[in-house]
Amino acid sequence: MYHSDQQGKAVRLLANFLSSIGRVQEAVQHWQQALKEDEARLGSSHLQTAQSAAALASCFDDLGRAEEAEVFHSKALDALAKSFGRSSCEATACELALAACRFVQGKSKLHGMLPATQSGVLCLQALVPCI
Repeated sequence: MYHSDQQGKAVRLLANFLSSIGRVQEAVQHWQQALKEDEARLGSSHLQTAQSAAALASCFDDLGRAEEAEVFHSKALDALAKSFGRSSCEATACELALAACRFVQGKSKLHGMLPATQSGVLCLQALVPCI
């Protein structure tokens, strides 16, 4: 457990920095730590927990580990949908990342959309509420 919220912020900043300089595997370890602490301290539906889950998913995407990324994109989407609503910009952006992750795995048909239409529809959904 973090001894303070400042330690939690430091872990997230370090994870962001490591990811930005291409040290993604190291960033994964820090995002996993941050997510574990966020879930324990704040709960699974808290915005900070969602942000940590989304960042961890992004790292797994960067590493080509789509199955692991899907789990964390889903966690982030659930939390963002609870916080902002399913049609919010935040949730829709997360849904787009999840759809891309599933597309990479060849799972798009399992989730109700053909690959050719999936990204276009979600891009439009992402843009409309933000305009």
